[in-house]
Amino acid sequence: MLKVCGSRISFFNMALQAVCGVLCCSGCKYNGNIMHDKYPRNPSEVTTIGVSWLTKALQNSGVLEKNAKVTSVTTEDNPDGGLLGEMCRCFVEFDGSTQCPNKFMVKFAPKDFMSQVTCRIFKLGWHEFMWYKNIADDYPLRIPKMLYGDFNHRSTQVRLYYAYALPHASCTHFFNNF
Repeated sequence: MLKVCGSRISFFNMALQAVCGVLCCSGCKYNGNIMHDKYPRNPSEVTTIGVSWLTKALQNSGVLEKNAKVTSVTTEDNPDGGLLGEMCRCFVEFDGSTQCPNKFMVKFAPKDFMSQVTCRIFKLGWHEFMWYKNIADDYPLRIPKMLYGDFNHRSTQVRLYYAYALPHASCTHFFNNF
């Protein structure tokens, strides 16, 4: 038995709740808890959700200047895959000058059922999101900078947009085989 918040919950019950959550909520199009807006749930939705959404997301995150706009976005599969999530490469063009990177990685919740259950039981997506949001900048290592991130507690769907490798003082990422 695990002791959680003063009550006893068996690992079996936690796993059962996770399976039910994956089956019930993972496919739902809930809004994110940060922007309170829709967000892409897979690589194909990055382009179909539109350039206006990506402009708003990057501007609200403070990485895209208010006078610049995204004019095009394309994606390609990430040949390196992802450990506990689906990933794609994203290429962006802007209509003004900006310091915002024009290529980055986008990470999604895993497609694989058992990986979804594991991520939900241990709240791995939430922990990763919070680590990049609150802790990553404090490390003197080459760590990717989260350009945009959002999540939904009910569906446990997480979206993370990371910059590619640049000097640590700016945006960095561990994928540098581009």
